[in-house]
Order: sequence, then structure tokens, then C-alpha cells
Amino acid sequence: QIVDLIRDRVGKELTNWFVTARSCGGKIGAIALKTVAERQAQALQDVVSDRPEDLGVVAAATNGDANAELAGAAAGSESAGSPGPGGAASSEQQPQATKKVRKNSLVRQRSRRSSEALIAWELRDPSSTVDIAEACIQRELPFAPVYQYLDIQNYLGEHEAAVAFYKKNRLPQTSLQTMINVDINKLRPGQFAKHFRPLIEKITGFFLIEASLARSVQLLTPFELGKLWDNILDEVVPAVEKE
Repeated sequence: QIVDLIRDRVGKELTNWFVTARSCGGKIGAIALKTVAERQAQALQDVVSDRPEDLGVVAAATNGDANAELAGAAAGSESAGSPGPGGAASSEQQPQATKKVRKNSLVRQRSRRSSEALIAWELRDPSSTVDIAEACIQRELPFAPVYQYLDIQNYLGEHEAAVAFYKKNRLPQTSLQTMINVDINKLRPGQFAKHFRPLIEKITGFFLIEASLARSVQLLTPFELGKLWDNILDEVVPAVEKE
């Protein structure tokens, strides 16, 4: 009976933790995104302060692909139709070229699948990324209920059941419907914009929480996280393209 009482208690505390993780995931993501933006801005400022001539190089590195793609699309528009004065594309062709660039850019970004992203994460410069532990544990979401639940279940020889219980309750939280409470497939053009930022913050928060937990316990494997990321992209990217 004592064992059952302890099992029930830690189970209820973990269930409450699931609710807290879902509710504060967006705040954690917002903290992380803000920190990254601030560090990127500071890094750019340092480059400009130390070597002002490098500003053009930084801008070229950031925009080079898009500019090259725009030039290629414009050239394609010229060859497909009658060029305007001086050999330039007509005013009607320019918007088509720009639209093509944006679509190709989205397709290229979508092709950046989880395996490549995971490799980039492993090779990252630690000084340029958010301290996940600080953002998740110290500020918003203590992991004590998770560790306590796993410790008890491991002691009872029920580790696999504990992991299955975690996944059963945590994985549904990756559904976009639970993040923004609307069906993005039914949104009309112009309606998705107001949901985009909160959605990105909650998605970011979810993966930061799981990445932080993965430092000490194996609940969701890297493969499972990669699959979740791909599934989210499959939903978000079409919504962005539609918008």
C-alpha cells in the first residue's frame, strides 16, 4: 500500500508538471528567442565596431543567396517575355520574380531536415546559444517532478513503463492545435500572421525543454525529436506559404 501511495503521488506530480510545461513553454521559447536575437545583434555590432569594412561582407553573406536567386528569377522573366527599356524586366514580371524567389527560399528552408539541424546544433558555438538549463530550470520549469517519478519507477523496476507514460502525455503537446487552439488549415489568408509568433515561441519552448532534459535522462530519443520537428515543419511551412 505504501508503494502504491508513493507511485500515485509522483504520478500526480508529473501530471501537473505536464500541464505546467505546456503552459510555460511559450514563455521559455520567448526568452530563448529574445536572448538569441540580442546576442546576434551584439555580435554584429562588435564586427562593425572592430572592422567597419566587414559590414558589407556580413550583409552579403546574409542576403547573397536571396539576391542571386532574385537576379536569376528576373533573368528568367526577361527571357520568357519582352524586356522593358534597357533590357530590364517589365513591371509585371518583377513581382513574379520576387514571388518565385520567396517560394524557392521556403522550399530550400524546408529541405533543411532534422539530421542536418542536429549536426549544426552539435557543431554550434556554445557562446552563441541560449543556456537552456538557465532558461528552463532556473526561471520557469523545475524538473524535480520528472526526476522523482523516474527514480521511483526505476527503483520499482518499471523504467519502460515510466518512459511510455511520459511519451503518452508529452507527445500530444507537439500538436499545433494544442499550441494555438485553432486549425491552421482552416485559416483564411491574413489570419495566420497573428498566430505565428506565439506558435514559434511554443515550438521553441518545447524543444528547449526536451533538449535540457536529454542532458540527464533519455525520455525522447534524438530520432524521435527529429521526427517531431519534421512533422511540425510539414504543418507550419504550408501555412506560411499560404500566408
